[in-house]
Parts: sequence; structure tokens; C-alpha cells
Amino acid sequence: MPHLSSARPPPGWQVVVVLVALGCLPGVAIVDHRAARAVAEFAFLLPFLGLSIWRLAALFGTRVPPRARRLRGEDLPSYSVLVPLVDEAAALPGLVAALDRLDYPRDRLEILLLLEERDAATRAAAARLDLPPWFKVLVVPDRPPRTKPKALAFGLYVARGEIIAVYDAEDTPEPLQLQRAAARLVADPRLGCVQASLVIHNARAGWLARHFALEYRALFSGLLPRLEAWGAPVPLGGTSNHFPRSTLIAVGGWDPYNVTEDADLGIRLHRFGYRVGMVASFTTEEAPTTLSAWLPQRTRWMKGWMQTWSAHMRNPFRLIDDSGWRGFILLQIILGAPLLAALVHPLFYLVALIDIASGSLWSVPTTIPGQVLWALSLFNFFAGYLASLVLTCILARRTGFRLRVADIVGIPIYWLLISLATWRALMQLMIDPHTWEKTPHSPRPR
Repeated sequence: MPHLSSARPPPGWQVVVVLVALGCLPGVAIVDHRAARAVAEFAFLLPFLGLSIWRLAALFGTRVPPRARRLRGEDLPSYSVLVPLVDEAAALPGLVAALDRLDYPRDRLEILLLLEERDAATRAAAARLDLPPWFKVLVVPDRPPRTKPKALAFGLYVARGEIIAVYDAEDTPEPLQLQRAAARLVADPRLGCVQASLVIHNARAGWLARHFALEYRALFSGLLPRLEAWGAPVPLGGTSNHFPRSTLIAVGGWDPYNVTEDADLGIRLHRFGYRVGMVASFTTEEAPTTLSAWLPQRTRWMKGWMQTWSAHMRNPFRLIDDSGWRGFILLQIILGAPLLAALVHPLFYLVALIDIASGSLWSVPTTIPGQVLWALSLFNFFAGYLASLVLTCILARRTGFRLRVADIVGIPIYWLLISLATWRALMQLMIDPHTWEKTPHSPRPR
């Protein structure tokens, strides 16, 4: 499906829009800063309004994923678990032990360890292990693009399970996760994927890890369940997602050229008429603890979101035909608005400081259009900014996270780091779009 692949560069109209936005708006601001500000506020109004509504809906309407009736042994479908690995020799023994604790009939389970041909250390570590017979090692040929989705796409050709699951090297899934995911998929044929919640196990490892953990609580306990309730496109997490194999084949599998293949696949499932649901299960994984590890990972995520938005907006009319106007608008809110928010977030602080210094922060415009724009901008600020903070606090307490005042104060600083990663992703997208920056992992905890 080349029309949906990030292998192709962005279409010309997207490049023109970005260049005009980056070039013309600062030029207009030099001539007339008030006119430039009005244009910017109007352009950002609708995307941010949708983002605010999404956060408010998650705040007032969080829900627990339903549990389907547990299947009996003879009713359980066959399962293939794909685990792409590169430079993970130290993590491999603990990973095998964690996956071997999955509670699923062994005669209906295969776990494929996808090792890169060029990664001699991890292949040697796998050869030293006495792997159970339901584990298989699959060597991925050393051909570009050298990405995780390329390895997954390769593994899909070999996998024989009726359901396909994906895990990462640092994951420890709940033992009953496969059974619960299978029960939901069998109970609802409209589901093209179920996503388990991701929980950070090393939240005490430092400031970055704590905010990473808080971010995951808000995402998997509030924002994604709200998208499921709306029947909206769901940008999947990169692990602990479970698909019917027939559905994966029908939508084209993973795009090897998209560095955030999970988000892209979630949007593609929606375009093909499938729903994504949450499953009442969890997987613990590790958060980066240093900026040198966190920044490349977040850059890769934001670059992949840009690739996903660009690929699906390559032909907007075809997107509307596939998803309808509702799906089209939701895509702008779910993918476009967060990217836009991250890019302009530092500018928000700059403008706010200028307004405070000039004493015009709360001055109401005299014209009716200006008053409407001012009121909606004020709503976006309070509904979007404060709803995010309150949502994080409520879900942290509800899920047992011991929140501190310093955590709340640090959230805006964490958002500024996300802005830094997003600008880095934009630069990288223009000069090196398909490079995969790997996240290093610490030794697995007992």
C-alpha cells in the first residue's frame, strides 16, 4: 500500500504549508506583530479546541476496559508473540523468563525472537540459552530500512498464530494477558486490535522517569480509553498490542519506513473500518532515566507521528472517503494538534511573558471578532492546560501513584522537553527521516 507508506516523501503541498508557516509568519510579525498574532491564534484555535475537549472528556469520563468472558482451553486461538530485539544480549535471559510466565497453552503458543543479522552479540546470547520449544529464533536479514517495523513485517511472514502480539525487550507482561486479549478479540469481531496498559516500573529512578510514568498513567488510563469510547482512531503503544492475524494482513501489516509504526497502524486500522479497544491487563516496562536516552526516544516517537500524519494526509479527500468527516477531524485532533502544541509551546511562554510585562494579559479586545477569539483562546488555555494537570493528578492517585507537589510543578518543564524533542524530530524528518534511534535499557529488575 505505497499510498500509505512513509517510504514516499511528503507531497509538495505539505512542504509548502510548512515553509510558509515557518517563513511568512515571522516576516509578518516584523511588519505588524498584532496581525501576526491574530493569524496565529486563529490558525491554532480549532486544533487546540479539539485537544481541550479530548482532555476534558478524559477527565470526566475515564472508564475501566471491559473484561470478556474467559475462554476455555479448547476455545483459545493459536498465538504468535513477536519480539524484535537489537543489541539486547544482556536483557535476553530476563526477557525469556518473563515471557515464559505467560499463562497460555503451550501447544497453541509460539514466541518468535526477531534478531538482527548484524547483531552478533544478541544472537550469541540466544544460542547460549536453553530455550523452551515454543520459543523460536528468527534472524532478520541485514537490509534497509533497519527498523523495528521491518523486523515485525518479516516476522509476520513466519508467524502462524491466529492472533499476533508484540512485546519489547524490557517488557514484563501480566501472565494472563494473552488469555484476556484473546477473549476480547473473540467476543467482538469488530476489534482489529486490543491494547494493554503500559506501566513504568522504575518511576523512582529520577525526575525524568517519574514524569514519564505520570505521562503513561494519563495516556493509558484516560486519553486512550476515551478514544475507544468514541470509536476514534487510536495511536497504539509500541508494545502489548494484540491483533487478529487476518486483520493485520488485510491492512498491510507494519510500514517498515515509519519509525513510530504503532501509531500509523492504529490509524490505518480505523481507515479500514476496524476498532481498537483497551484490554484489562498491563505490562511493566522501563522509562529512560537520563536526557541522553530520553531525547532520542521521544524524537523518534514525534518523528513517527509526523510521518503518520503526513502519510495519511497525503490525499485528504481519500482519507475523508475512508474515515468520513468525523474520522478526518479526529485525526487532526489526535495527531495534528499534539504536534502543533509541542511546536508552539515555547512560543506560548514567550507571548505570555510579553503580555505580563506590557500589562495586556487580561485586556479584552474592543471588536466582537476579537472578543470571540480572546474568549476561545482563554477557554483553550484553562481547559487544555489545567485539564492536563488535573487529569494527571486524578489518574495518578486513582492508580496508586504517590504524587508530590514537585511532580505537578515539574509538568510544564517536562512539556518543554517534549517541545525540544519535537523540533529535533522536525529537523531530523527533513534530513534523515528513516533513521531509528535505539533506546538503551538497564538490566532487568528481579
